[in-house]
Amino acid sequence: MRTVAALISLSLFAPAAFAAPGATSTQPPAAQRSATTPAPVAQKPATPAVNLTPINLTETPERCHAIAKRAGGANLLQALSARISLASCIADARFSELKLIDGQDSITAMEETAAPSFAMLDEVVAAAEDPVTKVMATHAKAQLLHVMINRMTQTVTANAVATPEAHALRETRRTIMQELLTPWREKTREVYTAVDEIAKANPTIVRNPVAVAAIRDSREQLQRPVATR
Repeated sequence: MRTVAALISLSLFAPAAFAAPGATSTQPPAAQRSATTPAPVAQKPATPAVNLTPINLTETPERCHAIAKRAGGANLLQALSARISLASCIADARFSELKLIDGQDSITAMEETAAPSFAMLDEVVAAAEDPVTKVMATHAKAQLLHVMINRMTQTVTANAVATPEAHALRETRRTIMQELLTPWREKTREVYTAVDEIAKANPTIVRNPVAVAAIRDSREQLQRPVATR
């Protein structure tokens, strides 16, 4: 290619007096030039290394947009880490829009609202290639369940009039709510157990302080009676 370029340069700048009569042009035909010039390669948009569910910003709460953009990055580890935070951010934003009361309808609404976040965390666990990310995503599921339990527990408020009857009614409502929350508490225990199992299967995970904190919390929660979690 350098020889061709030099010849083209000489044909353009050499005085006409030095050109030999009838000399043929050294410039290759247009068809030949186009054949030797590489076609531009279209740049693909940055996407994670595995087939993760695309993040739709139009369906993402505005407060979570910055995290959502990182969750769609090309680096798999960074994308998965961002999705753990994004799942919690989306759930928190959606929960704040709910009008909760102490009843089954509100529990159902919470479950439906949290479903996309749980699905995102499950996808992170499935796509993660390292145990640290698996632990963090699994532990995030337990934390999300705790948030749901706390929000529903707070729906049982004290009555304005502190009479024995009002107190008895509140205790009845509180007992009913605790029974309704039993499936969530049992699910939380299953999730903490999953964290513990990942840790036992990967002893070297203790080198990561963030993972160690999640593992320690999970094991401490498993030591507590179900009714107090």
